[in-house]
Amino acid sequence: MGRRTYIALAIWFVFVVSCVMGAYVPLHYWSSQLRLVMPQGTQLVRLSGHWWRGQAQVSVMAWSQPLQFSWSLSSLFEPITWHLNHPKVVGYGQLQPTMNSLSLWVEGLRMEADLLNPSLAPQGVHLSGQAIEITRWFSVYDFSQAQFQAFRAHAHWGAGRIEYQVEQQTIAANIENWQLHGDLFIEAQEPQPRLTLRSQQDRPLFELKLLPSQELELTVMPELIEALGQRWPGKKEYPAFVMVQPLTGMWRY
Repeated sequence: MGRRTYIALAIWFVFVVSCVMGAYVPLHYWSSQLRLVMPQGTQLVRLSGHWWRGQAQVSVMAWSQPLQFSWSLSSLFEPITWHLNHPKVVGYGQLQPTMNSLSLWVEGLRMEADLLNPSLAPQGVHLSGQAIEITRWFSVYDFSQAQFQAFRAHAHWGAGRIEYQVEQQTIAANIENWQLHGDLFIEAQEPQPRLTLRSQQDRPLFELKLLPSQELELTVMPELIEALGQRWPGKKEYPAFVMVQPLTGMWRY
């Protein structure tokens, strides 16, 4: 073998050794870098283990206790199994990243309704009642095309109560069997995820869509306004209002 061959083999050896050593470095060495890319309102408190089995502790703004996230990988060809644990949130599922996509399964997630109250407090909204449950969630996001290839979801709120302020008066509405459904719809020839909230009578209450322009479109139906104890004078077959919000400012770098 010539000199160039030896040099190439040496470079390849150093590369392989570096990759192996990097894979076995404990995750807490990467904590400072990961803290820079956490979503706004969250903070990475602790990170331990390795990429194939580890634990993370995340503090969420306005939550009194941190969220515990753990994961494990039994085989390189199998999805990663993950678990969420918190006094008010319990969930589990699977995650499978590839070079071009990310697949997410939520096999079960239960969240106490009052966990959302700190975030809703500035709007004067208070939730109580049964837990909100996600019974099914599956999504595939393609990074190369920057769009979802699959999206299915189902969640429900069996019974609850919503209280809010109007002109210094507290208005309360009782909730029964609200259902949240997720699917893909075609917008500008591109598949985009959509969430639809439906009442116990299977009437649409609101619809949330991710547009190709990377904006969120919220459509509120008169049924939701009346379900919250307000009278709607217009026609019920038309939306009460539509809002579009850009997906900006959610991540900090």
